[in-house]
Amino acid sequence: DDPIDSVSNLTSEYDLLILGTPKKDTWATMLFGTGKDKFAISSACSVLRLTIKN
Repeated sequence: DDPIDSVSNLTSEYDLLILGTPKKDTWATMLFGTGKDKFAISSACSVLRLTIKN
């Protein structure tokens, strides 16, 4: 199974998905996104993203 499809299916049963994401330091991640971005886009519920700063 595709992990993104699995998250999308599972989140339909919930009201909120909380994702911890690292601080985006590179241009590549800012331009192309990360796996967490894809989870947030495909989620069937609201998403709260927390940025982790070092």
